[in-house]
Amino acid sequence: MNGRKAIVDTIGTQTRLVVLEDGEPVEFAVSYAGGRQDRLGNLYKARVQTLLRGMHAAFVNIGDEKNAFLSLDDLPPELAGVSAGPARLARRAPLRAGDELIVQIVKEPGGEKGPKVSMNPSLAGRFAVLLPTVSSFGVSRRIDGDGQRERLLPLIRSLAPEGMGIVARTAAREADDAQIAADVQALCERWQQAQALANVKNAPALLYDEGDLAARAARDLNCTVERAPFDDHVESRLQKALRRKVWLQSGAFLAIDRCEAMTVIDVNSGKFIGKKNLAETLLKLNCEAAREIARLIRLRDLGGIIVIDFVDMDTQEDRQTVLETFEQAMRADRAKRRIHGFTSTGLMEMTRRPLWGAAEDQLTQDCPCCGARGYAQSPLAAAHELLRSVRRRRTGGDESVITLHPPQAVAKALYQIGLPPDVVIGEAGKGDQ
Repeated sequence: MNGRKAIVDTIGTQTRLVVLEDGEPVEFAVSYAGGRQDRLGNLYKARVQTLLRGMHAAFVNIGDEKNAFLSLDDLPPELAGVSAGPARLARRAPLRAGDELIVQIVKEPGGEKGPKVSMNPSLAGRFAVLLPTVSSFGVSRRIDGDGQRERLLPLIRSLAPEGMGIVARTAAREADDAQIAADVQALCERWQQAQALANVKNAPALLYDEGDLAARAARDLNCTVERAPFDDHVESRLQKALRRKVWLQSGAFLAIDRCEAMTVIDVNSGKFIGKKNLAETLLKLNCEAAREIARLIRLRDLGGIIVIDFVDMDTQEDRQTVLETFEQAMRADRAKRRIHGFTSTGLMEMTRRPLWGAAEDQLTQDCPCCGARGYAQSPLAAAHELLRSVRRRRTGGDESVITLHPPQAVAKALYQIGLPPDVVIGEAGKGDQ
């Protein structure tokens, strides 16, 4: 793509990656040396800890504090070359606690959850993706026309070892047959090395490291990758784009909230008033929002269920126009996704699989004041909470003078309410006593 490049900025133990299209950030990722964000795609020898038969799943130990989640619907028919020994890998033999498996991290931990793993790994190279446990073949959906699909599909079928599958990546369009064959050979050797390690290592153990952020960028991004500090323009655009409230050029704004179950994006008209009739104004606003939301979904690497609440439109034709605008804007996204369209309540729904993992998870932590709820107790409510604590002490027989050290706003609320007898306000800022 013309005008597309990637920049990798490393300082201390932090590495940041930004992908620019015509100077605008469209992908962003952050990782730390030795951090969990660099583990996506890693292969492990895991041990089954617990079977959840009611959920048709298992928890497996890969060496983390929290066990990884494995869906039993994801077990392969077989893992090539390994049928006995320390790794018990046949699907038709029921899993038991203590069994050892080769798994791949497909989703990093988030919130209270551990990582999600699969027994159907995919090993990515520059031009191809090897599917060691699935005999399936495909060509990137971005390769279309000029006879490339017709060239690549027979080629990858001829290169695949028995029982394995291959998917040709977008970069294969510009590669010759020898380059693709060499890439597939390297992937097969990588899988064989992982299998060999599985037979000699005790679980849990790392079998293959996918590499750091910079290495994956050089392999996966079909553009120039350079190492340099981000300039002021990029830093400013990233700061604005990662806020909860993102303003549009028209004066409208987006409110983006990530919840445990989904991400909700709300479109607000803000200062945008338009120049013509209401229907045309709302359509113009929603189309602008659709294009920016598509960019922000890629930039924030949002995953899972995404629900978008556009400003209400009166006609089905307008909703279809907004949907087509959004779908067109999302075509540049490299991630697997599915846009479900508008629901009966007027909300647009989609699902998406992240590429790097949300940068927000690497840059933020739960607020210690509000407990990650997004809001803190009001001074008036906090003042009454202190009054109840005084009452409990009096009920327990404490007749001494009680000194409270609340924040200034809470102290002000206490004075307005009225202090109980023998209760005084001490120096502010030392917390509640």
